[in-house]
Amino acid sequence: MTNFMTEAAFEIPKLTDDDAPMFIAVEKVGGGAVGKRYVGDWRYQVVHNGLVILQADDLTTGLPHTHEDAALEVADALSAWGAGEGHGPSTLTAEQIAILEQESERLYEWANPPIDD
Repeated sequence: MTNFMTEAAFEIPKLTDDDAPMFIAVEKVGGGAVGKRYVGDWRYQVVHNGLVILQADDLTTGLPHTHEDAALEVADALSAWGAGEGHGPSTLTAEQIAILEQESERLYEWANPPIDD
């Protein structure tokens, strides 16, 4: 994957003061305006403590998504994978895997906020 152009980046909130900064940046393949909804292919990067730990173009949405919706979907999938569930990227290093395992709860909490009654 080449020429990643961040259209929007979303900070993953810290669960503790010791958590490293973490962001998910997304781009609609073919271009997109932030705030509008799109169907199709997306690229994304996961940045942890200033380092890109994952960059991929494997997100395809069948329903219209905003950039934030796409980032939330990435976070949810990575949280499940980091917790040992679901399917994840097959080309990660041991260090990348360790970071995703360590941050799985944080990714999950951001992607699945509590529903207010």
